[in-house]
Amino acid sequence: MTQPDDPSLKLIETIYRAALDPTDYDSFMGQWHDWIVTRMHELDDVRLSDPAMSAPEVVAHFELAMRLLDQLGDQPSGPQIHGPQVLFDTQQRVLWQNAEADRLLGKTKQVFDLPLSEPHRILLEDFLISLARTGHADPIAVQIAPQTGGRPQAFRLAQMHGGSDGPLALLSSLAPPWPIAANTLLQDTHGLSDGECAICALLFGGLPPAEIAERRNTSVATVRTQVKKILSKTQASSQSELIAYLHSMIRLAETLPPPSTATALPAPKDGRLHELTHNGRRLIVEEHGPKTGHPILFVHGMLDGTGITPATSDLLYRHKLRLICPHRPAFGRSEPLVGHVAEALQETSDILRMITQQWGLQKPVMLGHMAGALYAYAGAQACDACGIVVVAGGVPITSPSQFDSMTRRQRLVAYTARYAPSVLPFVLNAGIRQIRSGGIEKFMHSLYEHAPVDWDVLQDDAVRAQIHSGYQFSIAQGHKGFAADSYHVVRDWSDMLCASDPIPVRLVHGAHDPVVDPKSVKAFAQRYPDRIHLTMCPDAGQLVFYQSPEYVLNEVLALLP
Repeated sequence: MTQPDDPSLKLIETIYRAALDPTDYDSFMGQWHDWIVTRMHELDDVRLSDPAMSAPEVVAHFELAMRLLDQLGDQPSGPQIHGPQVLFDTQQRVLWQNAEADRLLGKTKQVFDLPLSEPHRILLEDFLISLARTGHADPIAVQIAPQTGGRPQAFRLAQMHGGSDGPLALLSSLAPPWPIAANTLLQDTHGLSDGECAICALLFGGLPPAEIAERRNTSVATVRTQVKKILSKTQASSQSELIAYLHSMIRLAETLPPPSTATALPAPKDGRLHELTHNGRRLIVEEHGPKTGHPILFVHGMLDGTGITPATSDLLYRHKLRLICPHRPAFGRSEPLVGHVAEALQETSDILRMITQQWGLQKPVMLGHMAGALYAYAGAQACDACGIVVVAGGVPITSPSQFDSMTRRQRLVAYTARYAPSVLPFVLNAGIRQIRSGGIEKFMHSLYEHAPVDWDVLQDDAVRAQIHSGYQFSIAQGHKGFAADSYHVVRDWSDMLCASDPIPVRLVHGAHDPVVDPKSVKAFAQRYPDRIHLTMCPDAGQLVFYQSPEYVLNEVLALLP
């Protein structure tokens, strides 16, 4: 039996928070970091097992939370859970509730501790009886009085598919969610600011000015002033008339088409998109630079995408280089992976060979970016490459010292991929949901907040826009691409390098790279002195290709016949 101060209880709580509320992803990652690091210290070099499996109750919660993610959906068009939320089982035990529920209803361990009127208590009892007996219950509405007083609020009670212990029930606000499209409508129609749209959403949710002020960390007087400005801009004569108008705008926003993959992945401004067929499946190839330039087969990594900055485009034309960038399976607009993640290397190698043959490419340079490095090694022989350039990657990540040198977020994902693969899908999907729920800046900050060199690079608008685009590119098909790359990068794949012998290799690496330790890159290069040439960029980090593309393209030029 777990004790109140057992770290597994804290972890389990944040697992559900991350599944049901994307804004809690960072809190979950903090708890998961503490959990897995503690378990790793209990492992030895001989017995490398999944630390999560040493606690079956934790694994069960991960599996259940993954089901919740699947049911809620991570697309902007999917079901939206918002406001107070309480998750409980048919034994009436509250498994999790979010901060909104804590504030409005108070913390509780049993669902019938909630302040329900007698008729609604009976409704809830009947719901749970049906759910326990048949495994199914139709959604119902119940009213619950806030602990702070005031009128009861309406909640929706619906079943959720649980694990082996039976179905669950989720209590959530019955008020309709505030769609993102409503902000766009209010801004375009009435010129409302982002802050004014946020206040409209809170007013629509029934919050009084005092509570809005508390939420926004401002004074009630400031909120009242902002409400007056909103009334003026929308030409509403009163707050009740404004809320009625907002209901109309919500109905209009709900009729707008949801954001699509095509919207998230626009065609490159200075590039060209091609659609090919490989084994009957769609393959997208993006192309930059002059059509007659020397071919460079660019193999993207996990979070970078295939776009380039204007500075890189200028260099391609200046040096007459043609960057050919296939969307790897499970990324961007290409088809998903066919088989197991372990087969991703061979599948990508086949695609690179097909492009080389169909397009008649002569002696291309293989350019592997970040996690794309091992795919570049794998495909070099198949494409008869004249050389391999690897940027911000290029070495297997297998030793504790390599993990320890990473920044916290990258280290945690690498730990999970290497030591706890059973929970990797949840970790990845919860992060994807954070991005898709408008948390892209928060996600990026968590990756680079302790990497000052890269953080400075991200202050460039062109680079920041490209990184954002790369994130959208990478998550377009969910977590399968990440799972494939994570599977390979934390294993010893140096046989890929040996298989490409004797093709010359040039490594380009930032001396301040926060993910792949520069010391390990130097050691890797020293193991193959006859094949590998290392350029360590003294003023760069992981984002060296965006910061200083001339470093990379100079290495490409050095390999040309």
